[in-house]
Formats: sequence, C-alpha cells, structure tokens
Amino acid sequence: MENSKRLVWIDIIKVIAAFLIVLQHSLATEWVDGLAPGDTRWRVTNLLFIIVKTGLPLFFMCSGATMLRRKHSIQEIFTSSIPRVIIPYVAWMVVYGIVDAIGASSPRVAVNAVIKSVIFGHYHTWFIATLLGLYLITPFIQEFVQEKNLVLYFLILSVIFTVLLPYTQLLGDDRLTTVISDFNMHFVVGYVIYYLAGYYIVNYAKAFKWYLCAGVYVICLAITQLLSAVKVGTIGQEVQNYYSTFSIIGFVLTISLFMTIMSLTGDMQGERLLKVTGVLGSIGIGIYLLHPMLLPVISGFHGYYRIPGALIIYVIAAGINLILRLTPLRRIFL
Repeated sequence: MENSKRLVWIDIIKVIAAFLIVLQHSLATEWVDGLAPGDTRWRVTNLLFIIVKTGLPLFFMCSGATMLRRKHSIQEIFTSSIPRVIIPYVAWMVVYGIVDAIGASSPRVAVNAVIKSVIFGHYHTWFIATLLGLYLITPFIQEFVQEKNLVLYFLILSVIFTVLLPYTQLLGDDRLTTVISDFNMHFVVGYVIYYLAGYYIVNYAKAFKWYLCAGVYVICLAITQLLSAVKVGTIGQEVQNYYSTFSIIGFVLTISLFMTIMSLTGDMQGERLLKVTGVLGSIGIGIYLLHPMLLPVISGFHGYYRIPGALIIYVIAAGINLILRLTPLRRIFL
C-alpha cells in the first residue's frame, strides 16, 4: 500500500477516533447523573459507550502503524517525537490553568493553578503519558518489527498477559493472581498491544474483506449489549467491564473496527481528500486536549441531544485548532 493511501485511511481513523472520544466524554455526565438501569435511555447510552470505548485504542493503533514503519534513532525520539507531544500538552495545560485561575484570590494562587495544571494535567491527559511511554520503548520495538514471527510472538504474549490472564481473578483465588503477577511481564502488558497490533495489521495481515470485519464488530456489539443488559438486571447498576479496553470483547471490537475502516478506505485517493484528511488528522491531539474545556457549552443538552452536542463540541474544537494551525501558535498547540 502506498504511503499516500495509507495516510488517507490512517487520518480517517484518527478523525473517527477523535469524535468517539469527544462523544464518550459528552455522554459521561449523563451516565453518572443516574440513568435508570435497563430503561431505553440506558440501553442506548450503553450501546454508545460500547462503541466510543474504542476511540483511544484506535489512536494507539494509528500511532504504532505510523511510528514503526521506519526506524527512529534515540536522538530523533527525544528531539522530535516526544517534543511533538510534550509541547502541545504544556501549552494546553497552561490554558486550562489560566481558566482555573480566573477569580483567584491572589497572583500567587493564580500561578499555582497554572503550575498544578501543567504538572498534574487533566482527567483525560493520562493518554499523553501513555503515548510518551510507547515512544520511549519504540527504539527497542523497532529492532524486531521487520520480523513477522517476532511481532506475532510479542502480540501473542501481550494478548495472554494483557487480555486473557486477568480473567483468572474471577476464580477468586488470590494465590493464582499472585503467581501470575510474579511473571512481571510489564513490557508486553498495556497499550503496547494496540501500538504493535496497528503495525502488524498494516504490514503483515493478509487481505481481509470489510464485511467480514464489520460482521465481527456488529456481533461483538450485540453480545456485549446483551451481556450488559443481563448483568445490570442482576446488580441494578451500569456495568462496563464487559467492554473495557483490555477485555476480550473490547480488544476484538477495536481490532475489527480498525480493520473495517482500513479495508473500506484503504484505496481512497485524491489530492483534495489527502489534504482534508491530513489537516484533520494533524489537529487530532489539539482536539483531544481542548475538548473537555468546551463541554460546558452543551450542559443544557440532555438525553439523546448529547449526540449532536458532541458533534458541536468536535466542530468547535476543530475550528479553534484550524485557526491556530494558520498562526505561528501552531508550533506550540499542535
């Protein structure tokens, strides 16, 4: 697959992932504020939550697919890759800190608000630390990604220790949990599974049909919705562990959605399309970092109106970042 085509579909996935994340945070307050478990609004919101939970893993898959396609020296990681994440993070956290400092009792309190914002971040900025961690181990990973069998071996280990073995906790035997934790397989556990899976699918997966991938995705959605409904009927409250990021179903949902979009859009081309998707893909980190600040805009939107509300937030965040992209400030915010 040519790089131009690859960049088109990767940027399309980034755009979709960004909107899914905005929708997730837009719906979160509705979820927390007490939907009656099992009613129609709960069922719709739960289904949407199953869908939007794939947003961040999709971002990590795109990062792996792009970062690992060529070798990066340690110097390049520290002088180029990491600054591209750190600088926008600091810039946006300064903005958050300034907003928090409005009405501060003294300049000292205001300065402290900004400093705390930069150091501790916001509820959604854990993504930045995770992405930086993946960048830091990229020089190690890229040494074996050219060997298909080694990549597959790594992914198998990652699936075992990240997705499958945690289910042994359901057996209720703490001794077994301790034995498993004693393996200390930290290198293959966590979001690295999505980082490397994105690369593997792009470079080594055999040709696949979009409708087969979409079929797997829809079946998983249906199963998860059913399991959630049964569970909530038993315990009387919402349950998300069935479709968490590192659950079996959550993993299959993300992989199948990634492959569906890749298969449907992989052959798309054209200068205008490349430009539009490239621009929207390039402001993804800005949209991600900014959008929680805009959520009060839709505070009056409730129920199903949160869905168009999320689109409004996305458009506003994209618009602000597009304006920044036309100014010298793009160097620090994007």
